[in-house]
Amino acid sequence: MSEQKVAKSGKGGSEKVSSFADAASLRDHIKNVADDSYEDIVVSEWKGAVVRITSMSGTERSSLLEMATEESGRLNLVTLYPELIIRTARHPETGEALFTKDDASWLNDKSGRALEQLAQAALRRAGLDRESVAAMGKGSESTPNGDSTSN
Repeated sequence: MSEQKVAKSGKGGSEKVSSFADAASLRDHIKNVADDSYEDIVVSEWKGAVVRITSMSGTERSSLLEMATEESGRLNLVTLYPELIIRTARHPETGEALFTKDDASWLNDKSGRALEQLAQAALRRAGLDRESVAAMGKGSESTPNGDSTSN
């Protein structure tokens, strides 16, 4: 690694970056850097319980989106929200998973506000925002070039 440089981020901010001599050293750096993250959420509806929401790998995120997407191309939020929480919720001190797939149905019976708070944190950790999920939830009535997909 050589000198530190400052680069403009896409949102107008600046961050320190390192330059690398060649593609191989940059690739090795990316491969070995720990890029996972978490966010601790205080859920007031659950009497102040703290739930740690962790990031997902690209493979985990893609698998989740594929599993929650209906044939119409719309996201099934009844499936997506509990799955997001099951896959990302951890005990804040031990890192142990809080929920299993068997918990999905009763999770959906919990406070919608609490679930929304945890799901939004999970979406942030996954690099998704409310607008992209809303767009996916609307499905696709046309192909990217605007042609209809119906017969």
